[in-house]
Amino acid sequence: MKQVRDFLESFIIVVLVVAGLVGISYHMFRGGGWFEAALGRFAAFVFERPTVSIPIVLGVILVLAYLHDRRMAKGTHGKRLPTLILYALMAAGAYFIGHYAIVGTL
Repeated sequence: MKQVRDFLESFIIVVLVVAGLVGISYHMFRGGGWFEAALGRFAAFVFERPTVSIPIVLGVILVLAYLHDRRMAKGTHGKRLPTLILYALMAAGAYFIGHYAIVGTL
């Protein structure tokens, strides 16, 4: 009985993660999706205000590099992040499955 429960639990987790990946990929890469919209907004910002955008982008890169090096030096890199990503994908999968069941489209 325990093996059946463990199998069903694993199966549900895999189905939710795959549904989350498929739903996010669909909304990200379809025509007029999230990626196209974000890239359009970023390009408009860079080309309309280059004197503002270049220092901001450089500052963000420096801050991210500093935070990454600090986490690597302390040895706290990657302890909780994979679990949080798994839970986020499961939640997205539950949302997309529910949305598809109720509305009929992604």
